[in-house]
Amino acid sequence: MSNYAKWYLGIVILLGQAFVTYADDDCLIIPGQQVGSIKLNDSLSSVRKHIGKHNMLVEEIPLDEDTHLKHVTVYPENEEKQLVLQLDENERVEAIIIDRVTEDEVPCYHNKEGIVIGLTLRDIEKMNGKPFKLTGFDWDFQGTVSSWEDGHLENVMRGLAVRLLPDADDKYSEIVGEEIFMSSHPEMQQVNPTVNHIEVYKYKAKRQTQVSH
Repeated sequence: MSNYAKWYLGIVILLGQAFVTYADDDCLIIPGQQVGSIKLNDSLSSVRKHIGKHNMLVEEIPLDEDTHLKHVTVYPENEEKQLVLQLDENERVEAIIIDRVTEDEVPCYHNKEGIVIGLTLRDIEKMNGKPFKLTGFDWDFQGTVSSWEDGHLENVMRGLAVRLLPDADDKYSEIVGEEIFMSSHPEMQQVNPTVNHIEVYKYKAKRQTQVSH
Protein backbone atom coordinates (compact mmCIF):
# COMPACT_ATOMS: atom_id res chain seq x y z
CA MET A 1 0.00 0.00 0.00
CA SER A 2 1.34 3.43 -0.93
CA ASN A 3 2.19 6.04 1.71
CA TYR A 4 -0.61 8.25 0.35
CA ALA A 5 -3.20 5.48 0.77
CA LYS A 6 -2.03 4.71 4.30
CA TRP A 7 -2.21 8.39 5.23
CA TYR A 8 -5.63 8.93 3.71
CA LEU A 9 -7.14 5.72 5.09
CA GLY A 10 -5.83 6.67 8.52
CA ILE A 11 -7.60 10.02 8.36
CA VAL A 12 -10.86 8.43 7.25
CA ILE A 13 -10.84 5.81 10.00
CA LEU A 14 -9.59 7.97 12.87
CA LEU A 15 -11.34 11.25 12.11
CA GLY A 16 -14.27 10.10 10.01
CA GLN A 17 -13.49 12.72 7.35
CA ALA A 18 -10.58 14.34 5.55
CA PHE A 19 -9.52 17.82 6.62
CA VAL A 20 -7.77 18.69 3.36
CA THR A 21 -9.45 20.58 0.51
CA TYR A 22 -9.24 18.80 -2.86
CA ALA A 23 -10.49 21.55 -5.19
CA ASP A 24 -8.01 20.80 -7.98
CA ASP A 25 -7.01 17.28 -6.99
CA ASP A 26 -6.41 14.96 -9.96
CA CYS A 27 -7.52 12.11 -7.70
CA LEU A 28 -10.89 13.54 -6.67
CA ILE A 29 -14.05 11.60 -7.52
CA ILE A 30 -17.24 13.62 -8.02
CA PRO A 31 -20.06 11.03 -8.09
CA GLY A 32 -22.16 11.11 -11.25
CA GLN A 33 -19.80 13.63 -12.87
CA GLN A 34 -16.07 13.00 -13.11
CA VAL A 35 -12.81 11.56 -11.84
CA GLY A 36 -9.97 14.07 -11.80
CA SER A 37 -10.13 15.97 -15.08
CA ILE A 38 -12.05 13.24 -16.93
CA LYS A 39 -15.79 13.89 -17.13
CA LEU A 40 -18.69 11.67 -18.09
CA ASN A 41 -19.76 12.34 -21.68
CA ASP A 42 -16.23 13.46 -22.65
CA SER A 43 -15.12 12.40 -26.13
CA LEU A 44 -11.87 10.46 -26.54
CA SER A 45 -10.27 13.54 -28.13
CA SER A 46 -11.25 15.59 -25.07
CA VAL A 47 -9.70 13.00 -22.76
CA ARG A 48 -6.49 13.03 -24.80
CA LYS A 49 -6.37 16.81 -24.53
CA HIS A 50 -6.69 16.68 -20.72
CA ILE A 51 -4.21 13.91 -19.97
CA GLY A 52 -1.97 13.65 -23.03
CA LYS A 53 -1.97 10.98 -25.75
CA HIS A 54 0.92 9.12 -24.11
CA ASN A 55 -1.22 8.55 -20.99
CA MET A 56 -4.02 6.73 -22.81
CA LEU A 57 -4.09 3.22 -24.28
CA VAL A 58 -6.94 2.42 -26.70
CA GLU A 59 -7.39 -1.22 -27.68
CA GLU A 60 -9.88 -2.83 -30.07
CA ILE A 61 -11.44 -5.95 -28.57
CA PRO A 62 -13.32 -8.19 -31.07
CA LEU A 63 -16.81 -9.16 -29.92
CA ASP A 64 -17.62 -11.03 -33.13
CA GLU A 65 -16.56 -11.03 -36.77
CA ASP A 66 -17.97 -7.56 -37.49
CA THR A 67 -18.06 -5.84 -34.09
CA HIS A 68 -15.22 -4.46 -32.00
CA LEU A 69 -15.29 -2.83 -28.58
CA LYS A 70 -12.90 -0.05 -27.67
CA HIS A 71 -11.17 -0.67 -24.34
CA VAL A 72 -9.65 2.54 -23.00
CA THR A 73 -7.10 2.53 -20.19
CA VAL A 74 -5.96 5.86 -18.74
CA TYR A 75 -2.48 6.04 -17.16
CA PRO A 76 -1.75 2.37 -18.07
CA GLU A 77 1.77 2.53 -16.60
CA ASN A 78 0.73 4.18 -13.32
CA GLU A 79 -0.86 1.75 -10.86
CA GLU A 80 -1.97 4.54 -8.50
CA LYS A 81 -3.78 6.55 -11.20
CA GLN A 82 -4.94 3.88 -13.65
CA LEU A 83 -8.56 4.13 -14.84
CA VAL A 84 -10.73 2.27 -17.36
CA LEU A 85 -13.21 4.23 -19.47
CA GLN A 86 -16.44 2.64 -20.62
CA LEU A 87 -17.76 4.24 -23.82
CA ASP A 88 -21.27 4.57 -25.20
CA GLU A 89 -22.27 3.99 -28.82
CA ASN A 90 -21.03 7.48 -29.73
CA GLU A 91 -17.66 6.78 -28.14
CA ARG A 92 -18.21 9.19 -25.28
CA VAL A 93 -17.34 8.34 -21.68
CA GLU A 94 -20.29 6.51 -20.14
CA ALA A 95 -18.59 5.25 -16.98
CA ILE A 96 -15.22 5.64 -15.27
CA ILE A 97 -13.91 2.54 -13.50
CA ILE A 98 -11.32 2.33 -10.74
CA ASP A 99 -9.98 -1.13 -9.89
CA ARG A 100 -7.22 -2.33 -7.66
CA VAL A 101 -4.43 -3.26 -10.07
CA THR A 102 -1.99 -4.91 -7.65
CA GLU A 103 -1.88 -5.80 -3.97
CA ASP A 104 1.05 -3.44 -3.40
CA GLU A 105 -0.44 -0.24 -4.82
CA VAL A 106 -3.78 1.37 -3.98
CA PRO A 107 -5.31 3.86 -6.46
CA CYS A 108 -5.20 7.46 -5.22
CA TYR A 109 -8.82 8.20 -6.16
CA HIS A 110 -11.31 9.23 -3.47
CA ASN A 111 -14.48 11.24 -3.07
CA LYS A 112 -14.72 14.03 -0.49
CA GLU A 113 -16.32 11.64 2.04
CA GLY A 114 -13.25 9.39 1.89
CA ILE A 115 -14.43 6.38 -0.12
CA VAL A 116 -11.25 4.74 -1.47
CA ILE A 117 -10.08 1.37 -2.71
CA GLY A 118 -9.03 -0.67 0.32
CA LEU A 119 -11.67 0.43 2.84
CA THR A 120 -13.26 -2.48 4.70
CA LEU A 121 -16.94 -3.26 5.10
CA ARG A 122 -16.75 -2.26 8.77
CA ASP A 123 -15.08 1.07 7.85
CA ILE A 124 -17.91 1.85 5.44
CA GLU A 125 -20.57 0.88 8.00
CA LYS A 126 -19.11 3.49 10.35
CA MET A 127 -19.14 6.11 7.61
CA ASN A 128 -22.74 5.22 6.69
CA GLY A 129 -23.84 5.21 10.32
CA LYS A 130 -25.68 1.91 9.88
CA PRO A 131 -25.56 -1.41 7.98
CA PHE A 132 -26.10 -1.42 4.22
CA LYS A 133 -27.04 -4.02 1.61
CA LEU A 134 -24.77 -5.78 -0.88
CA THR A 135 -24.86 -8.81 -3.14
CA GLY A 136 -23.29 -12.16 -2.29
CA PHE A 137 -19.94 -13.38 -3.61
CA ASP A 138 -18.76 -15.82 -6.30
CA TRP A 139 -20.61 -14.46 -9.32
CA ASP A 140 -20.05 -11.74 -11.92
CA PHE A 141 -21.34 -8.79 -9.86
CA GLN A 142 -20.26 -10.03 -6.46
CA GLY A 143 -20.10 -7.70 -3.49
CA THR A 144 -21.91 -4.78 -5.15
CA VAL A 145 -23.58 -2.34 -2.76
CA SER A 146 -27.29 -2.28 -3.68
CA SER A 147 -28.65 0.07 -0.98
CA TRP A 148 -27.27 2.41 1.68
CA GLU A 149 -30.49 1.97 3.67
CA ASP A 150 -30.99 5.72 4.14
CA GLY A 151 -27.63 6.02 5.88
CA HIS A 152 -25.21 8.95 5.75
CA LEU A 153 -23.91 7.80 2.34
CA GLU A 154 -27.34 7.51 0.68
CA ASN A 155 -27.29 10.84 -1.15
CA VAL A 156 -23.56 11.46 -1.53
CA MET A 157 -23.03 8.09 -3.27
CA ARG A 158 -25.53 8.71 -6.07
CA GLY A 159 -23.64 8.14 -9.29
CA LEU A 160 -20.95 6.08 -7.55
CA ALA A 161 -21.08 2.27 -7.47
CA VAL A 162 -18.92 0.31 -5.02
CA ARG A 163 -17.97 -3.34 -4.98
CA LEU A 164 -16.34 -5.17 -2.03
CA LEU A 165 -14.43 -8.43 -2.39
CA PRO A 166 -13.13 -10.97 0.11
CA ASP A 167 -9.51 -12.08 0.23
CA ALA A 168 -8.69 -15.19 -1.79
CA ASP A 169 -8.18 -17.29 1.35
CA ASP A 170 -11.35 -16.13 3.19
CA LYS A 171 -13.77 -18.91 4.12
CA TYR A 172 -17.53 -18.44 3.76
CA SER A 173 -20.54 -20.53 2.74
CA GLU A 174 -23.71 -18.49 3.27
CA ILE A 175 -23.01 -15.13 1.63
CA VAL A 176 -22.83 -16.28 -2.00
CA GLY A 177 -24.74 -15.72 -5.22
CA GLU A 178 -27.11 -13.01 -6.43
CA GLU A 179 -28.99 -12.79 -3.14
CA ILE A 180 -28.86 -9.49 -1.24
CA PHE A 181 -27.31 -9.54 2.24
CA MET A 182 -27.03 -7.00 5.03
CA SER A 183 -23.50 -5.92 5.86
CA SER A 184 -24.35 -6.84 9.44
CA HIS A 185 -24.72 -10.53 8.48
CA PRO A 186 -22.40 -12.49 10.83
CA GLU A 187 -20.45 -14.04 7.96
CA MET A 188 -20.06 -10.66 6.23
CA GLN A 189 -18.68 -9.23 9.46
CA GLN A 190 -16.29 -12.15 9.80
CA VAL A 191 -15.01 -11.88 6.22
CA ASN A 192 -14.98 -8.05 6.32
CA PRO A 193 -14.42 -7.63 2.54
CA THR A 194 -12.63 -4.58 1.14
CA VAL A 195 -13.53 -2.09 -1.60
CA ASN A 196 -11.93 -3.40 -4.76
CA HIS A 197 -13.93 -1.60 -7.47
CA ILE A 198 -15.40 1.90 -7.78
CA GLU A 199 -17.45 3.06 -10.76
CA VAL A 200 -18.63 6.57 -11.60
CA TYR A 201 -21.76 6.68 -13.77
CA LYS A 202 -24.60 9.02 -14.70
CA TYR A 203 -27.12 8.90 -11.89
CA LYS A 204 -30.79 8.42 -12.71
CA ALA A 205 -33.41 9.11 -10.04
CA LYS A 206 -35.02 5.65 -10.05
CA ARG A 207 -31.71 3.83 -9.86
CA GLN A 208 -29.77 3.20 -6.65
CA THR A 209 -26.51 1.84 -7.97
CA GLN A 210 -24.99 0.41 -11.09
CA VAL A 211 -23.27 -2.91 -11.49
CA SER A 212 -20.43 -2.59 -13.96
CA HIS A 213 -20.67 -4.22 -17.36
